[in-house]
Amino acid sequence: MKSRVVPQKLVRQFSPAVREPFRRWAEYMYEHVPFNMPNSHFHAYAHCERVLLYALLLADKIQPGDEEAQKILAHAAIFHDTRRIDENRDTGHGARAAEFYETFCREHPELPYRPESACIMHWHDRYKGRPIDEVANEILAPWLFPYTEQPPTELRTLTYTMAEGYAACLYTYKWCEVMAADAMSRFRKEGIFNPATGADYRRCILERGSSIPAMQQIRDFLGRDPQPDALLNQY
Repeated sequence: MKSRVVPQKLVRQFSPAVREPFRRWAEYMYEHVPFNMPNSHFHAYAHCERVLLYALLLADKIQPGDEEAQKILAHAAIFHDTRRIDENRDTGHGARAAEFYETFCREHPELPYRPESACIMHWHDRYKGRPIDEVANEILAPWLFPYTEQPPTELRTLTYTMAEGYAACLYTYKWCEVMAADAMSRFRKEGIFNPATGADYRRCILERGSSIPAMQQIRDFLGRDPQPDALLNQY
């Protein structure tokens, strides 16, 4: 078995949320993942092991407890340099790694393919050292409005969506609209001033506050799962 580069003494200092997946994915990489340049001191197993550790630390910091985020980053970490053909920039090795990763997953059903991991691999070698606005404008060119003077990229103005799970919270805004519109559909059907409907709303929604999940509250009020139709009909 190939040697490890991250000292176990250091690994033991991390929380189980980082330590256990690091050991598991490092073991998998060393035992199953082939590299074009397996003896490289810069871009083979040792490098990917270090990247794996950093990726899991990052996931634990930004999305603690999110196992799917861990797996996406772990897959990208252990495969991203597998298809290198030299020690220099080797532009395109990321795309080759992404293609190899997809093939590998088809041949190894124990490793479900994750397109997010492939995307990270594909692009990671393309824009190193270039300004973030230039990179974003190039990638998003087909969808950008043709300003006379291009404003700063959204990657600058919306970086908060990558912190503390806030990206997921953005989706809850729309789900709140879905549930509100659907709740209103019952009032429209039974009457805005219907006392029984109002009492149900108070009992199922208002009185409970945050004591039970919002989805259960709206199910109890509507007698079914919420549907987007009422919201869509507003547009």
